[in-house]
Amino acid sequence: MKLVLASPGATNTFPWKQLLILTAGWRLSLFLIQFFSIRILGLPWSLSYIAWQTFGLWDGYWHIHIARYGYDVPGLTLRFPLYPLLIRLFAPVFFGSELAAALTISFIFFFLAILFFYRLALLELRSDQTTLRAILYLLLFPSAFFFVAAYGESLFLFLTVASFYFFRRERFFLASFLGGLASLTRLQGLLLFPSFILERLVRKRRWEWRNLYFFLIPLALVPWCWFLWRKFGDPFLFLADLSKWGEGPWQRARVVTSPLTALFSYLDEISHFIQAIGGGVTPQLLVQLKELLDFFFFLLFLILGILISRRLRLSYNLYYFLSLLMMLSVGTLKGAPRLVVVLFPGFFVLAKLIRKTWLIFLFLSLSTVGLVWFLLLFSLHFWVS
Repeated sequence: MKLVLASPGATNTFPWKQLLILTAGWRLSLFLIQFFSIRILGLPWSLSYIAWQTFGLWDGYWHIHIARYGYDVPGLTLRFPLYPLLIRLFAPVFFGSELAAALTISFIFFFLAILFFYRLALLELRSDQTTLRAILYLLLFPSAFFFVAAYGESLFLFLTVASFYFFRRERFFLASFLGGLASLTRLQGLLLFPSFILERLVRKRRWEWRNLYFFLIPLALVPWCWFLWRKFGDPFLFLADLSKWGEGPWQRARVVTSPLTALFSYLDEISHFIQAIGGGVTPQLLVQLKELLDFFFFLLFLILGILISRRLRLSYNLYYFLSLLMMLSVGTLKGAPRLVVVLFPGFFVLAKLIRKTWLIFLFLSLSTVGLVWFLLLFSLHFWVS
């Protein structure tokens, strides 16, 4: 399919039909990969199980649990309330099926995220071909399938991309309102507040009354904190829950720590892994391998940001690097392949850096192989991210 994008000057129209076909085709491709792989492996899974149940694993289970029962067991407040609340609200539309509601919500918001990603990329990159590359790099990223799983990634991506888009158009109320909803989806959404307000202060060199809108972003957490205080007696329980959520043997504990301490500990992990190889394949070695894979994805996005930071606006740089620091500050990069996929400025960077035809082909080929591999592991109930 050839996706014909509008020119940079055509800002009044979304090519929504083309982007819908692209997104739906991508989703169908994920299903076909799963279906034929499961059949080749000879597993007796039904069509509905492959298409639906496999996308509700791991954190998806807990999102559905929260939607159904609320925050009734310790540790759940690590998962912020907006996505489970939407599942609960729309489950009756799907005859009470929280999973069907979750997957439908994820797909709809991913499509909306792609629309605003296109619009924002065109605004920043000023090239339809570079914008198309950025979209393809996002769709084929190894962990991109989480956007259509029962996870809040697509909702968070939509809210942050749309918030940045309206910020760039100087529609600050909408940018702040969406930013506040992003804060209720993931703590990372709070980083929109310093990103927006500092760029405005640096560019204008004076305070404007419109800057008050940006305070809607942190204020959106007030009802969430009030709920936690009324139910558990701790308005910031989600911070305490960082250290409570089940890490397995030999894995790093989640605990607030210095980002530099965490970074250097991962660098040390490389030498430990090399030494452990001599002992053969053990569960501990596999855990170390997974931690190094997490570190690789984090390091990839860190290097990308450093390479092109001077060509990004201050707000993007602040949001991007503060997000990476936030990842390090909990002492573990567990889940990094999924956490970095919502850092959309990274895909703008990739689109700018990877421009030669052979490099584009190589990157997309390797990324697609990674996507298929991660998708199959996840479908087979292995932890991926």
